[in-house]
Amino acid sequence: MIDDKVNAIVRSLSEGRNKNFFPTIVKAMCRAIDAKYVFIAQVDDTNTAHTIAISANGELAENFSYSLEYTPCAEVSQNKTCIYNNTVQSAYPNDQLLIDMGIHGYIGIPLFDSMQENIGIVVALYEDVIEDVRMVESIFMLFSGLMGGELERRSYVDQLMLSSKVINGIGEGVLICDIKRQIISVNPSFEKITGYREDEVLGKKPNLLSSGKHCPEFYQALWKSIEENGWWSGEIWNRRKNGETYPEWLTIDTLQNEHGELTHYVGFFFDITRRKAAEEKIHFQANFDSLTHLANRDKFFDFCCQSIHQATRNKSGFAVFFIDLDIFKAINDGFGHKTGDQLLIEVAQRIKHTLRENDLAARHSGDEFTLLISEIHRQQDAIIVAEKLKNLLQEPIFVDEQQINITASFGIAIYPNDGKDADTLLNHADQAMYQAKAQGRNRYMFFTRELERNAKRRIEIKQNLQTALNQNQLSLAFQPIVNLRSKRIDKIEALVRWQRGNEFVPPLEFIQIAEDFALIDEVGNFVLHESCRQLRQLHESGYHDLIVCINRSIKEFPLRTDATPNWLDVIASYGLLPSSICFEITESILAQDNDAQLSYLHTLKSSGCKIAIDDFGTGYSSLSYIQRFPIDVLKVDQSFIKNDSNKNLVAAIIAMGKSLNLDIVVEGVEQKEQVQYLENLDCEFVQGYYFSRPLNEENLLKFLEKNKGKRDAVLT
Repeated sequence: MIDDKVNAIVRSLSEGRNKNFFPTIVKAMCRAIDAKYVFIAQVDDTNTAHTIAISANGELAENFSYSLEYTPCAEVSQNKTCIYNNTVQSAYPNDQLLIDMGIHGYIGIPLFDSMQENIGIVVALYEDVIEDVRMVESIFMLFSGLMGGELERRSYVDQLMLSSKVINGIGEGVLICDIKRQIISVNPSFEKITGYREDEVLGKKPNLLSSGKHCPEFYQALWKSIEENGWWSGEIWNRRKNGETYPEWLTIDTLQNEHGELTHYVGFFFDITRRKAAEEKIHFQANFDSLTHLANRDKFFDFCCQSIHQATRNKSGFAVFFIDLDIFKAINDGFGHKTGDQLLIEVAQRIKHTLRENDLAARHSGDEFTLLISEIHRQQDAIIVAEKLKNLLQEPIFVDEQQINITASFGIAIYPNDGKDADTLLNHADQAMYQAKAQGRNRYMFFTRELERNAKRRIEIKQNLQTALNQNQLSLAFQPIVNLRSKRIDKIEALVRWQRGNEFVPPLEFIQIAEDFALIDEVGNFVLHESCRQLRQLHESGYHDLIVCINRSIKEFPLRTDATPNWLDVIASYGLLPSSICFEITESILAQDNDAQLSYLHTLKSSGCKIAIDDFGTGYSSLSYIQRFPIDVLKVDQSFIKNDSNKNLVAAIIAMGKSLNLDIVVEGVEQKEQVQYLENLDCEFVQGYYFSRPLNEENLLKFLEKNKGKRDAVLT
């Protein structure tokens, strides 16, 4: 996209090869970047800026002058790039000109001469938000050298006839030819740049510098422009005396006598090798990933759009692959980021080996890659590529003599059946990739309409959940936890509920979505506050020893030791002791090996809170994990007690818990026989429908009152 805009500006300059350089370039830039105004200005000794060309809405406007005081242009004139995509008025409230012109977005960069001295500024002004700041900045940087060089050149031209000393001292090469186009004079910079001494070129024509890279038509157009307009300016490749070719910016002007007759040609030029390298660097940064050297996501998106146009014309198809490396985070954390980077580089190289000339691979972000495979008409065609790539990525990778095995999950969408625009194709391939991960990783899946329905459902749940949080539509239910030894209710588990109209949204569904869309902190904050509020009321009603168990998602725990949550402060704000709270976490947190999470668990534990592992036995359990973490309670997953074949495992877990001085809670108890079995194993705590379903605030109080002081009431 940026290439098209740059090409449009270059075409405008090529078509307007006359002395209207600055008006031409501001008009072209204004149109290319969709700005309200673009202008070039120079600053005098009184700190006043004078525009030398200004375009409004793509047309030329009248030049003006303004004081730099209280303006962002003052920063630019001090060699600083100044960018405000929507807040320039608030940043410069005393700049009345911005207010009068209704400007909110501002980009300004300084212009330098060959000695890196500030000789002007170029500014773009927007009435609205700047949609693509990077694109505008890149275009300004690409043409800043050209504009600065032109400002410098014009300054030199003005002084050319006044002093040959000036010509000899400037950094630009200068050669003067007579009417026969024979060289009659050069300056020291000419000798330095070209390697030719003056006595070696006198009487010869400038074509001795020709690089051979330009066709005869190029030079014919050059001299035609000089004859018609009196000058020519542009980029040209020439050759030094040692045979080295180099790019230069050349301006050829004509001199006339008092009768208007042509007397001399004067050429000014400067080596733009460094500028070309900078342009290439900017182009690379705008289009390619710096680590893997694959295309970046912007270039991939543009290529996808181009492929759609071509496929539409040719009535052909192509496939978009969305690839995510499996368990890359674990590898990155285990081996270090340097190794992780080397792994990504090797993966990128293997991906490139599967591509043909008309295909493209990109690093989308992190460990995600996208591929566009051309000439794909059916799934079988894509399967061939997917199998080849899958097998290639499974081969061991060696980094610093360390063998690393990696797999990847692929999602595939095919144009036009799975989408007719780039956004849709990428989204659908992304959805298929997530499904491949959910199916067990190291596989590929094609997009289906069922995936689309599931994705839309997730987005709908996410949006409605945000509304529910904003409008306090969530509620809590509490399930009693029974002490089999005392036959009393010592604990209750807080369970979040969401009733959306007539629909009950299962927690398993919306909690996962809350985690995926960064809403889990809000959900957890509600559960903690509401649990503390209701527990305080229960304490005031006489249930002083009751403990509430509150589930916390792994996503709510800190990733850094300096980002500590305020859970203890919330507990204290309700006048509760930390010992009244038991935080339940899933086994997945045990496998994270995160110092910040472990540190915060110790903080909670040392403050008096209890820590329970929920759904124990279904995930990452190991004795080493359990001994390392400050755990008080193991909650055995309900699947164990419901399956007779697993009852021996329940007995083993209870025995292990006793040996480690841990309390055991068995979940999912629904039958009297299960209660008796657990009593025989001397299990202390049980939870399940046999005693009570989850209860709202009112029914919980009734349940507690009914069983208050009655030793065996909960078991009848």
